[in-house]
Amino acid sequence: MTAPIIWTEDRDNLLIALRAEGRSWGSIGALIGISRWSAIERGTQIGARRPEIPREAAVAGESGRPPLPPGDAVSWGAITAGTVLEGVAYPLPPLPPLSVRDEAALRCVPIPTPEAAIEAAIEADQALAWAA
Repeated sequence: MTAPIIWTEDRDNLLIALRAEGRSWGSIGALIGISRWSAIERGTQIGARRPEIPREAAVAGESGRPPLPPGDAVSWGAITAGTVLEGVAYPLPPLPPLSVRDEAALRCVPIPTPEAAIEAAIEADQALAWAA
């Protein structure tokens, strides 16, 4: 059986001061010369508290900047670093069907069919062949 710890006012004040500095119970116990559990028990009895840590703006929307778009290269790279997804592009969702898209946007940029794109490529190749 170990000898009982005699707590003095100076020892209590030292424990309170060390805890107020933010030290862990283990380091306080080592400095005073007692076990971690003895420091915890005594600190609880006398109300030794760790100082409050100010809460940073960790909640979304409190930072004052707009949110990053989905698939932002920097944030996606940080999330996937060291994983099997490292270097893989962000999987953007597929576009909605043409019937759902804005008709004005469709009028501005015509969307060629695959057949039309192939025909245009063949015509471009033939034009180059005739020019040569």
